[in-house]
Amino acid sequence: MRAGIRRLLYEQTDTQPGGRALIVGLTLQLVASLARASTAPNVHRTEPTPNDANRRALERFVAELTHRFYEPVSIDRVAADLGMSRRSFTRLFRAVAGCSYADFVERVRIEYACRLLRETKRGIAPIAFECGYEELSSFYRAFKRHTRMAPGHWRETDRPIPMLREGGPIRQSD
Repeated sequence: MRAGIRRLLYEQTDTQPGGRALIVGLTLQLVASLARASTAPNVHRTEPTPNDANRRALERFVAELTHRFYEPVSIDRVAADLGMSRRSFTRLFRAVAGCSYADFVERVRIEYACRLLRETKRGIAPIAFECGYEELSSFYRAFKRHTRMAPGHWRETDRPIPMLREGGPIRQSD
């Protein structure tokens, strides 16, 4: 939220073409984020501990991450934004998500790539870019690690879209 508000404030003072449209879009994005946060399930306790607050913040972050996986964000920045040390963030992320931050992001990206490969005619390079990969070779390595085949070959098969966030990478025997 802070980063979104900061960007909104910056855009208000910046006078580039399309600035007003960007401000409207950023405002709508912030409103949507607030709406999602307000509908999150609340567990009422008399006095929440810092660990409970950190866990809830991280659970919200993980839920948002499934829709923002394409953004390049470092662990240090995310931890700082959530008010945690890097060590606390990585430990708590693993407890909440069941895997490391990098592995979670990679799994979500590859799941999305599989959906795009199956449902669109887009080329592999544009799909890799849309999923957050800057280098095509990184995309190919990650895709093969999770599906055991190249993206073009996977597209030609009739395999279902893997739900990697739940079950981890597809095993060799599958």
